[in-house]
Amino acid sequence: MIRINHLSKWYGDVQVLDDCCLSLDKGEVAVLCGPAGAGKSTFVKTINGLEGFQRGEITIGKRTLQPGRRVAREHRLSVGIVLQGVHLFSHLTVLENLDLAQTQVLRRSRDEASLRSRALLGRVGLRMCEGKYPHELSRAQQQCAGIARSLVLDPEVLLLDDPTAGVEAERVGSVLGIITDLAQEGMTMLVVTARHEFARAVADRVLFMAGGRILDDRPPAQFFDIARRKDEREQGFLAQTLAH
Repeated sequence: MIRINHLSKWYGDVQVLDDCCLSLDKGEVAVLCGPAGAGKSTFVKTINGLEGFQRGEITIGKRTLQPGRRVAREHRLSVGIVLQGVHLFSHLTVLENLDLAQTQVLRRSRDEASLRSRALLGRVGLRMCEGKYPHELSRAQQQCAGIARSLVLDPEVLLLDDPTAGVEAERVGSVLGIITDLAQEGMTMLVVTARHEFARAVADRVLFMAGGRILDDRPPAQFFDIARRKDEREQGFLAQTLAH
């Protein structure tokens, strides 16, 4: 489903992604972790086409992105993304946010879009919030609405960049529960998170990134059980995050 070969990216003279490779089969769930500034967010945005790159290639299904090439509409539709910040339109209700993506991008009728939107809002526990505006929601509810908005476009792959960042501690479980359900239903996902218990329970593989490179890629049990033999940056990251 996802094939990334020797992906490299620069911002001016600063290299932020360095020869990254990833192969993710349909239905697999991978967790990507690493210290701040490792390049995780940039990596996710590049896969979706929000960021360009200078070397390598990205293949999703039968579509391949190459440096300097225009990102096809079909690629963006097939790769859903949920970013750390809240990216809902503040002047639209939750329902209108979900409807807009469908009527403008998929050319669905308003009635058809609303039917799909309400079904997904029910799925993420926001059916009673469809008439509210983003500022009237909790941070967890905003993130759940963001997940629903990505799902209304029926993506083949879902990318989530630290989906519990800023979420109230008592509501983290509701966000992770939705992602867990998607994994159990066979959604192909790459999830940026440092939540180890979630990775152990849901991920097929855990990837560690530092300095713009993917330095480790193992099943969760192996990843967490061999920390003593890892790169110093990996040892430090795991020691710090496991302590919390």
